[in-house]
Formats: sequence, C-alpha cells, structure tokens
Amino acid sequence: MKKRKFKKKWLFPGGFILILISLALTLVLLSKNVPFFRNLWASYDLIKLKLIEYQNALEMGVKELGITWEIIAVIIMLFIGKTFIPVYFTTTVCAISAFCFPGKLYISIPLNLFGMFLLFSIKYFWGKKFGPGFMWKRLRKSDTIRNAIETDGKGNHALLVALRIVPGTPINVISSAYGSIDFGYWKFLGLSMLGFMPRLISFSVAGSNVFDPLGAGFLIPIIVLTYLTGMSFIGANGIWTAVEWVTDWINKRKIQKKKQEIRHQQRLEEQLQKKALNASENKNKTNNKGSKERKEIK
Repeated sequence: MKKRKFKKKWLFPGGFILILISLALTLVLLSKNVPFFRNLWASYDLIKLKLIEYQNALEMGVKELGITWEIIAVIIMLFIGKTFIPVYFTTTVCAISAFCFPGKLYISIPLNLFGMFLLFSIKYFWGKKFGPGFMWKRLRKSDTIRNAIETDGKGNHALLVALRIVPGTPINVISSAYGSIDFGYWKFLGLSMLGFMPRLISFSVAGSNVFDPLGAGFLIPIIVLTYLTGMSFIGANGIWTAVEWVTDWINKRKIQKKKQEIRHQQRLEEQLQKKALNASENKNKTNNKGSKERKEIK
C-alpha cells in the first residue's frame, strides 16, 4: 500500500502546479494591455518581426522545393515509427507537422489526426494479436492499475479518455492493453481520439504559431492544455484513490469471507465430531444394555 501511495502522491500537487502555470501564462498574455509592460512588449515586437522573416523564408523554401508531399510522408512515417521506436513524444510530431506548414491548420490538423489513427490502430491490433507486451505485464502486477483499466475484463471507458488527456502516459502500452482485453475497436478509437484531441489541437495550433511564442495563437493553446492537464492529474489522483479504496474493500471482503468459510468449516467439523461421539456413546450404551440383558437371562 505504501508503494502505491508513493507512486500517486505527485498527482495532486503536480496538477495544482500546472494550473498555477496556466494562470501565470494567462497573466503574461494579459500584460500586453498593461502600461507598465508596454516597453517590454515593444521590444518583443521587434524580435517578432525577425521571427516572421524566418517563417516567410521557411514557407518559400518548402514551396520552391516542391516537397510538400515528401514532408507529409515523413511525418506519417514518424507516427508509424512511434509504434515501434517510442523514443520521442507524439505531441512533438504534431507540433512539427504544424511547424512545417505554418498558418495551414487545414493541412496539419487532418495530417495529425490521420497519424494518430495509424498509431492507435497499429498498437491496438498488435495487442489483440500478440498480447499487451512486457511493460503492461509489469504494470498489471499492481491491483490498482489492473482493476482501474480492466474493470471486470471489459475495459474502463472514462479512464481511457483520461489517460489520453494526461501527457506522459504510455500511448502504446495503453493501446495494446485495451486491444488485448477485446475492447471494441471503434469504441476504443473514438474514446482515444476524444481524449487526445485537446492535445492534438493545442500542439497543432501552437506549432503553427511557433514564430510568435508570446502571441495569443501560441499561448492560448498552451494555457488550455496546461490547465486541462492539471485538472486531469487531479482527476487521476481521485480515480486512483477511489480504485485503491475499492480494491482494499474487496480484498477485506475476500478475507472476511474466507474467515467465515473457515469458521463455518470448523463448525461443521465440530458438529460431525459431536455426532460421531454421540453415535459412539449410543452404540456403547446399546452394547452395555444388551450385555446386561443377556446376563439376566442366564
């Protein structure tokens, strides 16, 4: 129990800190209209002009080289590669696709959606065919994690959405785990997309506005994502605590039931012993009575 509490103890404070960061970024964005910070924002505007030049140069380079489809193919390969070589963040790929097509969310968002569709699907069917893998087998040793995800072998719908929202959760492991318990594919895909959508859109919009890092187009998605992540951490802490409580209650009930069965078995054995003893005593009495009667007859 102490080990499980140690693992989850950072969820609530971590969520609280992320919410504070989102509030701080909001204040940074609002400070643009505060006279005291006007000179600082004027300096930033000069930097932004230089960044816009780099953005225009990137757009012209992509256009002149005519490598739009090559870039799309590379991004799709990065999503597919993530299923087998999980050494980089999926959200980073989402940001890169938007960075390569600045100001063209009509390209980057559908591209990221298709990439996530491939990523979720490949690992789901991999888990369905070959099992959830070594990492899930290790995680499954925890009663809390196993009971939270499996929910009597049917899969936890709400937790799947929550796990897709929270950054840092292993996308491949969760996909393989849900595939291995025969969770419905389309249901899995829909819930996964629903949970991951805030991150996908946020990083796509932020990546598209990366050349204006203090602008609303970059900060608002980061603020929304940071706030949602903080709330998800707090919610995950609540879910984890509730599952721990339920698991402990079930274990206690099992122990109590086992003790009751043992006591019941002991009572049955005592009753059988008494019956056997009574039967033996009655037999002895009958034999003694018969002996006396035979002696009297003689």
